[in-house]
Amino acid sequence: MELMLGLPPMTQYDAGATPMINSFMTEPDLRPYNSVGVHVDLAAKNPPKGKGAQASLPVFVFQGAGSSSQFDVQRAWAAALTLVLIVAILYVSARVLTRRNALDGR
Repeated sequence: MELMLGLPPMTQYDAGATPMINSFMTEPDLRPYNSVGVHVDLAAKNPPKGKGAQASLPVFVFQGAGSSSQFDVQRAWAAALTLVLIVAILYVSARVLTRRNALDGR
């Protein structure tokens, strides 16, 4: 999309992606086509331990930190920072609520 609009890539993934410019034609193809029926159960769900299942954030950090991929390590650090921020926000919130309740009780 950026190439069509003359914009620079927005992320590293955009910069490394294969351009889709060849997916578009100069003239539309208006011939009728036959649709293909659904061959996959749309109500099926992935099992909790199946391929592609989302791990909890601490497990994700642990697995990503030991990876050889630089992207996995960066995502693990981002997840670790997210965990630290969640704990800090909960800690500060608890302190504020405790202080407010202590002052109201006087």
